[in-house]
Amino acid sequence: MYEYDEEEPYIPPTPKRRATAGQDYTFSERKTEAQPRQQAPPKNHHYLFWVGIGMLVCLGIWMGITLVVVPWWNGMQLQWHYGDPPRVTELQADVSHGRMSRYTKFDNNGQVAVLHLVNGKVGEHTGGSFVGDDKNKRIINLSIADINHDGKPDLVIHVVGMDGEMVLVNTGSAFSWTNH
Repeated sequence: MYEYDEEEPYIPPTPKRRATAGQDYTFSERKTEAQPRQQAPPKNHHYLFWVGIGMLVCLGIWMGITLVVVPWWNGMQLQWHYGDPPRVTELQADVSHGRMSRYTKFDNNGQVAVLHLVNGKVGEHTGGSFVGDDKNKRIINLSIADINHDGKPDLVIHVVGMDGEMVLVNTGSAFSWTNH
């Protein structure tokens, strides 16, 4: 089994050296003292990461403007300019044209415009240009009265701030302009 001669003295083989030779591993020592932690070096992100972050920031700003600032601004504009031209009002009256007539008046860029609706037909009467700096801020009032005493109700148009009135005279089947 062993290859040696009996006449020679026995020399046991020499063990190979290992990295762990000479250490006792029957127990492990834990380090109980707190070792200072080394911070990991900061990560260097790819440039596309920062481009993506910038795009998200821009998207957030855009959403904030369109969802918060623009509706708020429109609401403020409506509050500031409530009642500004064009003011459209309506009057209903029986002027002997078949049925109830509906009159809609408005300021058409410095000119009085009256729409006459009766029996599904529309008649438009424009006239009376405004002059002055505040020509777009005029208030137009409509009323029904028999101005020429012919027994037919006429449409009287009064513009606040102007002298006189404009009258749409009832001819029996339509209206025509006269200044009164």
